[in-house]
Amino acid sequence: MTPSAPDDESARRALTQRLQRFLDAVEKEDRALGPWETDRLSRIMGCLEVGYYRVGMDLLIETERPDLYRTPKDVADVAHLRVLTVAKLRSNLAKVLAKIAE
Repeated sequence: MTPSAPDDESARRALTQRLQRFLDAVEKEDRALGPWETDRLSRIMGCLEVGYYRVGMDLLIETERPDLYRTPKDVADVAHLRVLTVAKLRSNLAKVLAKIAE
């Protein structure tokens, strides 16, 4: 059974809103993101762009709870990655949403 367009739209909206709330919380806490979070958030935006909303939501849930899901190996695997700011991630999200709207 394939999902309908309204289901996709609802899932996309839910993922987008939750992602925005996560970024709002990081800003409110006035903290910097780490490489692991940056990697996860970039992957989530990729999922959003290609329509893998459930996968994106699962990744976001894990990102919200690093105490449960982040391992030392995960951190080591992405330690070399450039850390993105919340402003850059918001900019990337706006580009993804604009591309989806086309």
